[in-house]
Amino acid sequence: MRLHSRETYEVPAGQAFAALTDYEALTGILKGHGVQVAEFAPGWPDGTETRWRLGVGVKGMHRDVKLHVSEVRRGEGLTLAYESDGIFGDVRIDIEAEGPESCAIAYGIGVEARGIAAKLMLQPLRMAQGTMEQKLHGRVVNFTRSRLGLR
Repeated sequence: MRLHSRETYEVPAGQAFAALTDYEALTGILKGHGVQVAEFAPGWPDGTETRWRLGVGVKGMHRDVKLHVSEVRRGEGLTLAYESDGIFGDVRIDIEAEGPESCAIAYGIGVEARGIAAKLMLQPLRMAQGTMEQKLHGRVVNFTRSRLGLR
């Protein structure tokens, strides 16, 4: 399953890239939202292979999540890969200049399951994919606006 979100922001593409690849700031945001950051390991100078081990509460249950930067496309975006309890996928972020002072940022979130328990956990999401995509879009826009310093 793949979820999508795309929005235009009044920020230059280079500034958006710098904000979205500030991994220490991202770690602070995660902590601010109640995510337990068990480990943060910076990767290569471009950010590739930066890793997190996270603890998150999902529907009253604790989940361990492994997250890492799998690809950085300088000035164009990045890809994060994640895995938790048989659920895995990627978050691809593409940044496209639309003018000198604006850019479009597109998120593509892949969600896959390994094993019957994980597949059963994803089934309700598949059935409500349209609704999930709308909720996700609102949350992604709010997250991105806060990272870019917009209100």
